[in-house]
Amino acid sequence: MKPLEIELQIRNIPEITLNSDWRQTRHKYLDIMQKNEYGYLPPAPVKVESRDYHSPEDFFNGIATYKKVQIICHLSEDDYPWITKKQELGSTFVFDINCYVPKISGKKIPAVIAMNDRDAFDFGTCPADTICSNGIAVFNLRYRRIVNDPVNPNDLSEFDEAGLDRYIYGKKFSEIQPGERESDAPGSIAMWAWGVLRVMDYVQTLDFVDLDSVVAAGHSRIGKTVLLAGAADERFAYVFPNASCGGGVSLSRGNPVESMEFVANRYPNSNLWFCEKSTTFDKDTYIDHNGEPFDQHFLVACIAPRKLYIGNAVEDAYCDAASEFLALVAADKVCKHLGMKGFVYPDRLPVEGDKFHSGDIGYHLRPGVHAFLPDDWKMFLEFFMAKQK
Repeated sequence: MKPLEIELQIRNIPEITLNSDWRQTRHKYLDIMQKNEYGYLPPAPVKVESRDYHSPEDFFNGIATYKKVQIICHLSEDDYPWITKKQELGSTFVFDINCYVPKISGKKIPAVIAMNDRDAFDFGTCPADTICSNGIAVFNLRYRRIVNDPVNPNDLSEFDEAGLDRYIYGKKFSEIQPGERESDAPGSIAMWAWGVLRVMDYVQTLDFVDLDSVVAAGHSRIGKTVLLAGAADERFAYVFPNASCGGGVSLSRGNPVESMEFVANRYPNSNLWFCEKSTTFDKDTYIDHNGEPFDQHFLVACIAPRKLYIGNAVEDAYCDAASEFLALVAADKVCKHLGMKGFVYPDRLPVEGDKFHSGDIGYHLRPGVHAFLPDDWKMFLEFFMAKQK
């Protein structure tokens, strides 16, 4: 047995079971993760429309155009009963995104749907200028426009009265008390993932986008979010959850830093990132509603046969790089089953400076701390652009 296989065995990581119908197995694993950890994504709107705020203007020294777009989600009263209980809500949920499109004609172009906590293009979590210079459009969504973050609101009360949470729970999510939700009702991550999918609904209407090359990207808690969004929606060809940590890519069993049980109870109201059921796990014991063991590699595997990229930092105090790396090793079984190149790596844990780009799963471990840096984007873009040739 190889060293990393032994490590997975020592951690008692449950094996992924496969049959000839991967889509059926994938649906089962996605259901396990939603029911036990994140809650089910809210229902899709009956219709999604868009409205431009203004005409496109030149950006980035003329290499791209910028405009702000309003996304209008028409919700069903059957799916969102608070529409009828609170007339002031109305039946439409509206948020806006920032769109940066490189000036390229004559061919369809790739796109990145980036969720982060800033509108500004030059913030490290979404360097739209660099991305556009590679011929890739950027559609940037500030996650608080979907629901404010009960863990770290930063006094941004402007978002408290405009969230999807009111349509699901009838009040601000930060006011939800333990035990008040159904055990598998959506947490913040599931609601944010819903927002990522709505941006994808809009991107699907754009005739200049190569729909076989759309990326979902995010960092930390939003890395968890885009992992769930990408697993749930096969329209994403690439998923880039940077340093998603516990409750993201990282395995929970044997994790010395952030197990699922730890992160769900770490901060005041961090249980609201996840579903109510998630707070009941004991450390290193993750048993689903059918009595079967599970871990985060189940969700990672749901990306296959599409492509996945993971960035870690060697001094990241929130993320155990070994646990994220081992999740990729465990999920690679599905890639091989599907005939993919999968994860190509040496049979050892990663060390600083490692960069593995030759497979369908890419990975790097850079120097530094927990952050989403231009270097993370640079290495992802190397991986992504090589796959476009």
